[in-house]
Amino acid sequence: MNRRQINQEFKKITQEIHNRSKVSPYPLEIVRKRELLLFAEAHLGNILEAKRKKQDIKNFFWSQLYIPTKRKGVWGDIDLIVYNKNNKVVAVISCKVSLHGRLTESLFYWLLFSTLKRPFKFVLATNDKGRGQGLWKSEWGSNEKPTKDRELAEKYTDGVYVKNSNTKLGGILKPIQDLAKDMIKWEKEYS
Repeated sequence: MNRRQINQEFKKITQEIHNRSKVSPYPLEIVRKRELLLFAEAHLGNILEAKRKKQDIKNFFWSQLYIPTKRKGVWGDIDLIVYNKNNKVVAVISCKVSLHGRLTESLFYWLLFSTLKRPFKFVLATNDKGRGQGLWKSEWGSNEKPTKDRELAEKYTDGVYVKNSNTKLGGILKPIQDLAKDMIKWEKEYS
């Protein structure tokens, strides 16, 4: 599948989800996670929402994703799990509707997984709701004038995928449409 086809498919799925979300009982955050799920499932087939059937998923992926503690270990900031045909975790996606005080949690888990030498990618998917009131201003700034969040994400994540078309992309910040292509690439790297 080429980039144009992936973008067309993503737009179709996004529009379908957007139309359904107008009458959906799910909160917006869940709907947006479901967008990523549907899109990734269409291309990979190997993605799970970590919060659904949490105990089953924990049991299955525990050895690859747990964080050791003095006792038995804990499950980190994991919203979506991308895995290959050998059931090896390829990527963990942390989904945030906005960054407001939540980015540091994702950065911490990227740093922790890196320190533990876990071989998978840890990325962030976000809407970029903007900062402040009145005139919209990106949570990420730009390459020329980055916010603190952008500078931290550039150092402490494997990627940030943004839905808002007004966000100044570049460097580690990519459009959400690139996530599926990157997941396919990562899956091939781990096969």
